[in-house]
Amino acid sequence: MIRVASFFGVVAPRGHASAPRQIIALVVLAIGAGLGGTRPCGAEEGPLAPLDMSSPRATLDSFTVTIDRVAASFNEKGLDRDPAVRRENARLIRLVLGCLDLSAMPSSLVDMEGREAAVHLKEVLDRILLPPRDAVPDAAAVKTAAIDRWRLPGTEINLVRLAAGPRTGDFVFSTEKDSPVNGTSATMPTGISGPMGGW
Repeated sequence: MIRVASFFGVVAPRGHASAPRQIIALVVLAIGAGLGGTRPCGAEEGPLAPLDMSSPRATLDSFTVTIDRVAASFNEKGLDRDPAVRRENARLIRLVLGCLDLSAMPSSLVDMEGREAAVHLKEVLDRILLPPRDAVPDAAAVKTAAIDRWRLPGTEINLVRLAAGPRTGDFVFSTEKDSPVNGTSATMPTGISGPMGGW
C-alpha cells in the first residue's frame, strides 16, 4: 500500500505520517487516478450537487467533511471494485479538488497535483488546532465585511474568493507557491491528529 502511494509522491517520509494519513493519501490517489478536471462547488446533496463554498467557513466545512467521507468509505470498504462505490468515491474526490484553487496549474497536471495538494492540506489540517467554528467567517460575515481573503489563524493557509469565471464568489484554498497546501512548508506541526469532521 505505501509503495503505491510513495510512487505518486504524496506520502510523508518514514515516521512523519500515521497510517490513517497514508490510507487517505492512497485513497485519494488510487480512486481518483482516472479523474479529469474539477467541478464547481453549492449546498445540495446528490450525484451532481456542488459543495457550499460561499464563505471560508463553508469551504472549510465542505473540504473537511468530504475528504473525511472518502477516508471513511475506504476504511469501511477498502479499494472496493464495486462500480457504484468507485463512482461515488470519484465524485467525492472531484468535489474535494473543487475546494482548491487549481487555476494556475497546467491543465495536464491539475488532476495529479490537485490530488497531491488535497492530501497535503488534509495532512496540515489534521496537525493543527482549528479555530472555533464560529470564528471562521460565514456568508453573512463575508457580505458585511466584504471579505475576499481569509487566513487560517497561525498558518499560511489562505482561502481566497474567486473574482472571475463561472465560480465567481466561491472561496477556495489558495495553492500559491509557498502555501502549505503545496507541501512546501519547511516543517509541519505535530501532535494534533484525528478526523477533521468533528470540527
